[in-house]
Amino acid sequence: MIRPSGRVGRHEPSAGTTIGSCLLIGLAMAGCGGGGGDGPTVSNLTATNVAFGRTMTLTVSGSGLDAPDLALDADAACKDPRRSGATLSYQASYTCAVEGVGALTLRMRDAQGQELGRIQVAVPAPRVAFSVSQTSRSGSFTVELDPVAAPVTALNFIRYVNAGFYTGTIFHRVLPERIAQGGQYGSDKALRAALFSPIALESDNGLKNLRGTIAMARTSEPDSATAQFYINLIDNPGFDRVSDTLPGYAVFGRVVEGLEVVDQIGSVPVLTFSSEFPSLPVDDVLMTLVTQTR
Repeated sequence: MIRPSGRVGRHEPSAGTTIGSCLLIGLAMAGCGGGGGDGPTVSNLTATNVAFGRTMTLTVSGSGLDAPDLALDADAACKDPRRSGATLSYQASYTCAVEGVGALTLRMRDAQGQELGRIQVAVPAPRVAFSVSQTSRSGSFTVELDPVAAPVTALNFIRYVNAGFYTGTIFHRVLPERIAQGGQYGSDKALRAALFSPIALESDNGLKNLRGTIAMARTSEPDSATAQFYINLIDNPGFDRVSDTLPGYAVFGRVVEGLEVVDQIGSVPVLTFSSEFPSLPVDDVLMTLVTQTR
């Protein structure tokens, strides 16, 4: 793994619920939907668990909803839409994986493709809260991710967060007043196995390694990032992409609350614990809880 002082190497450097409002679809439809004849009708649509990286549930009310060809038609950011759970004639549920932010439109269609009703929801930029402690001291900070600029990196990070992977890990590499890196070692200094495959590098996304930003650590291979991340304590232009041969590191968000806590992490005493931990805090800086808050 890369450990030079000027480079960042991988071993070196409940979501809020949104209820969408229904929209009228033509004069023949009432309330949140419509239909006609003996076919299915939709009277109301309700979306819950609307958050980036989460599985959203759409609850449909109406009649004839046990029709086998009734389908959820969703924008591209709503992946793998499917019927879920028990289906009744007056109520049905559908799910999809939310992998985008902003306005998201969901439509119910019958077997002929006729739109029976629609709902539009707003998916906010995701935020992740970190609770940290060191001996008797504790604090918290929040980062906001940017899935528009870094969709692959932000989704990968949220998956690790929602799997509970980061809770109980430490900031294992602190370059005083430069970066604080962590995300894959426990307090026993054992490396946690990555849960997902390495991701493609998104360093050419317009985001820079400025003070307060969060970025992915990696090895010398560009497409090798998994779980480890670092936070820039100062502007670090040397970590930005220059070219294909100097690809830099992918920034995917920024600290929006508690930057002073991050600064405190960046000023803790460090020591050379081993070749694997050349800049380890003397006392563990532990992530006691890492959760998605929206």
